[in-house]
Amino acid sequence: MYIETNKQQYRCTGATLSGDPLRFTLPDGGPESCGDTVGLYQDDGFLLRELDVSGYTRKAMQGSTLVITNQPEPAPTPEPGPAPMTELEAALDMLADHDYRLSLYELGLAEGGANHVQSV
Repeated sequence: MYIETNKQQYRCTGATLSGDPLRFTLPDGGPESCGDTVGLYQDDGFLLRELDVSGYTRKAMQGSTLVITNQPEPAPTPEPGPAPMTELEAALDMLADHDYRLSLYELGLAEGGANHVQSV
């Protein structure tokens, strides 16, 4: 079986021809742009069905499937944000911060430390 659109033929291994969306499985790839009609043919060239797809708003390849639909473009799924910290992670983060500040103080790099130089 194959489909024909824009005078090009594409091998077709399955089709959903009722409802919205229409789907054609094209394992060897499909058209970059789809014409106003899509013909579904047997391997011997017999026309099984010709579909007028001019009224559909979207005609696009999704993987190896030609999808013809009036449904809106699906919104991209946003990347999930970082997971909130658990109480243990928050406590460990706070301890690490205090340890860092204490180390700066002991090295005299923090304000009020032994080697801190005040500007006049």
